[in-house]
Amino acid sequence: MPFVTDWSPDGKYLLFSATTPKASSDILYVPLDNSAKPVELAHSEFMEAEARFSPDGKWISFTSNESGTPEIYVQAFPSGANKQRVSTSVGMEANWARNKKELFYETRTAGSELWSVPIDLSTGFRQTGPPKELFTVRQFAWAPNNSRFTRAESPDGQRFLYIAPEAGASEMTIHIVQNWEKLLEQRK
Repeated sequence: MPFVTDWSPDGKYLLFSATTPKASSDILYVPLDNSAKPVELAHSEFMEAEARFSPDGKWISFTSNESGTPEIYVQAFPSGANKQRVSTSVGMEANWARNKKELFYETRTAGSELWSVPIDLSTGFRQTGPPKELFTVRQFAWAPNNSRFTRAESPDGQRFLYIAPEAGASEMTIHIVQNWEKLLEQRK
């Protein structure tokens, strides 16, 4: 079953993971102009999943177990060229900072940590330093139906929002507030 993970910043492509006969998961993309069929982007006997577009749409990050454990990789889009590993031990759920200067990922192990990889996208993809641990994530980050991407970053990359259950809750409830701007105005 396909699992959509991102769409390109220009709105022209959709990234998704799908199970194939030869691998547990591969990454494909499809143009959204209805003129083409899905195209394999990361395909091997290993698991490739959780693909995300860079802010400029020229690169993707994804998780692969090619090294024997889940790691974060980056490669050019749509060519698939210049594949490189950016995590140093375990990595999952990568997400690009909107300022184009960092790539965040989690270890998702006991004592899960959030990591940051300094990058430069001004002339392609360039890792400008080693990954560094930002903080330990409490073992609360989870989402219904085992969905991924339980974290969102603020535009400046300084704050992080996690999906978490209420204290003592066995199920998660998500509250959606619409028209919140009007509610704020009413409180003034």
